[in-house]
Amino acid sequence: MAKRYAMVIDLKRCVGCNACTVACKQEWPDKVPPGEFRSKVHEIESGKYPSVSMVFRRTACMHCADAPCVKACPVEPVKASRKTPEGITIVDEKLCIQCGACVDACPYKVRYMNTDNKVNDKADSCNFCYPRLQRGEKPACTINCVGHVFTFGDIKDPEIQKKLKTAKPLKPELKTKPSVYYIPFGNRKWDTL
Repeated sequence: MAKRYAMVIDLKRCVGCNACTVACKQEWPDKVPPGEFRSKVHEIESGKYPSVSMVFRRTACMHCADAPCVKACPVEPVKASRKTPEGITIVDEKLCIQCGACVDACPYKVRYMNTDNKVNDKADSCNFCYPRLQRGEKPACTINCVGHVFTFGDIKDPEIQKKLKTAKPLKPELKTKPSVYYIPFGNRKWDTL
């Protein structure tokens, strides 16, 4: 059986430095046009003065097992938006017809299509650096993180399983079964879109 990749993000460790965002842009210079990002760090503030808190949350494709973007893709018989055997959601640029259905269908709003910049005018989102995984490497964001925020690997790996005991998916009520999980920062607000 193929691996099923998962990512656990420890919100207590993220300092909002955007090293993950920069690493992604550097890894994909010919795919991610200026002004677009496969990965973003959101600053989530909560509370009222003098009891204010902030959480930095890296957000990208959730690689949902029940992916609305894949269901929405009208391309047949092989969908442009589809799942790999490892559970990674990808966009096949050769098949993408630029309809934007997958972008509209993503409940996390992490897909984009940039028609103003012709660097990549197809639908796009994080692919867990799938070509790197095929070479036995980890995603660029995980190896460039200064806070060691990410734990990435097969969902059956003991380290991932241990962290999943305290981790939660973003917006579980969406029932997409994401492969990205977050370890909350105490009782700080973190799950806003």
